[in-house]
Amino acid sequence: MNNDFDDIFSSVNNAEEVEVLDVEEPPKKKFKLNFDLKKDKILFIQLLLILIWLILTIVIYFFGYPLFKNFINV
Repeated sequence: MNNDFDDIFSSVNNAEEVEVLDVEEPPKKKFKLNFDLKKDKILFIQLLLILIWLILTIVIYFFGYPLFKNFINV
């Protein structure tokens, strides 16, 4: 079983060339999202359009036929 690990690192000449991850050290950079709707107008418009789309979809799904039956020729 030791021979398998020896084969993996056989191409490394120097022990300093092997990069090892330390499990004790937490990641240095943390990803952080900033939502500022007053400054970001594009994000505000996108969220507004998604909200309007959601409301229209719900209204048409539940009340679509009674609303549009005058326009449907069946």
